[in-house]
Amino acid sequence: SEGLQKIEYRAFEECSGFIGSLIIPNSVTSVGQYAFLNCSSFNGELKLPDDITWLQISVFKGCSGFVGDLVIPRLVNRIGNEAFANCTSFSAIYICTNSVPSKGTENNSFTSISSNIPIYVPYCLVSDYASQWSAFGFTNYKGRSFFNANGDWSNVNNWACGSLPEENLNVVVAANCNVDETANITSATLLKG
Repeated sequence: SEGLQKIEYRAFEECSGFIGSLIIPNSVTSVGQYAFLNCSSFNGELKLPDDITWLQISVFKGCSGFVGDLVIPRLVNRIGNEAFANCTSFSAIYICTNSVPSKGTENNSFTSISSNIPIYVPYCLVSDYASQWSAFGFTNYKGRSFFNANGDWSNVNNWACGSLPEENLNVVVAANCNVDETANITSATLLKG
């Protein structure tokens, strides 16, 4: 599966025999439209590949059994119409991008997902999400720290979602979200913009 680069258009549409989690390998850079449409028997987590850039039209629509957190990877710049429509069992959504992904023209990428689900986005983008994604009706945006795979700020182009070890590390975030490229920060102050 590590050699797999693309999941084709409608590849697994209406497959009802899938159970457990769907872990798409990081080698995959493209998942076609409707690829997992109405695969409602999944009952585990959804793990998206790190380097995917577009979550296409209805790619996971009707996959109502996914549980846990939905993590939108750092390179995603578009989320298509009905990409996650009727995926109603996620407990939170973490969006790891450093800009707000564009949304489908019909404003229905997340249809039927609770308006009060926690949506974790970078601190500096909370108001951008609230305004640019207002048509989705989400009301529970939360600012969150994001860090690179090494757990430091040495390469902000490789940010990932995650929990910072708050007892050991606080984060400097200025109003414009410029971050010092200082590794191994042991103490800092959160600046409000």
